[in-house]
Amino acid sequence: MRGNVVFKVLFTLTVIFVLTIALAFGAWMIAIPGSFIKGKIESSVKKPYKIEARDIKKGIFFNVTIGSIKVSKGSGELLTLTDTYVSFEPSSLLFRKLKLLLKTTLNGGVINGEVVAEKGEASGGGNFSDIDVGAFSYLRRLGIRGDGTLSGTFTLEGKGGQVVFSVTDFKFQDIYSHGIYVPLKYFNELKGAIRVENGVLEMKSVTATGKGIFARVKGKVENAFSDITIELMPEEDFPDKDKLAFLRQYEVSPGAYVITVKKRLF
Repeated sequence: MRGNVVFKVLFTLTVIFVLTIALAFGAWMIAIPGSFIKGKIESSVKKPYKIEARDIKKGIFFNVTIGSIKVSKGSGELLTLTDTYVSFEPSSLLFRKLKLLLKTTLNGGVINGEVVAEKGEASGGGNFSDIDVGAFSYLRRLGIRGDGTLSGTFTLEGKGGQVVFSVTDFKFQDIYSHGIYVPLKYFNELKGAIRVENGVLEMKSVTATGKGIFARVKGKVENAFSDITIELMPEEDFPDKDKLAFLRQYEVSPGAYVITVKKRLF
């Protein structure tokens, strides 16, 4: 008798699973056209930001490929994702969840992620590697020029998340702008963690190391405006001590400099 009950339970669960998959498949193939997906992507941000999704192709097995997703503000491009592949697991609907798997490329690097949507909240995470920092056009518009390789991990929690990252092979030009001098060319690595909560980006523990110099960056970016403090600490073996004269106005104690950056970033 007990075995018969177990069989009936398993059979019922199997039927529910198959029906869920069938209904999801039917909805996916018939009720969700590519234009609907495009509209959802492009309407996910508000002005002055804009998203353009091109070359959207819907696959049979609950997946979609997108040739490019361009994010811009006004006429200025912020970033472009290419060869994006997204799939969802229909079995997750049994648990009233929606599980998405993502793979895309950015500036020659790869981003992999997993997102679970449940009760209006999203959670998940992933990793990214070998992204060319120098290819971000908005950095050049800010007067920041150079090269570096960005890698790290990210987590999503409701309306916030965190990114832990490192930039290796860091080779950037010095910054001379609006009375601010930052000796970037002496640094070779940047790493740290950035927290995002309710649209506010907060730098939790960002540091840079290089040839005889150490830096710590902290502060926040809100509504595209920065309120950031850069602490510079040249060491005895800093190779170009003459240039420290450009930092004299920021000196707070012997060998320690603090630069405050308050401006619109994009």
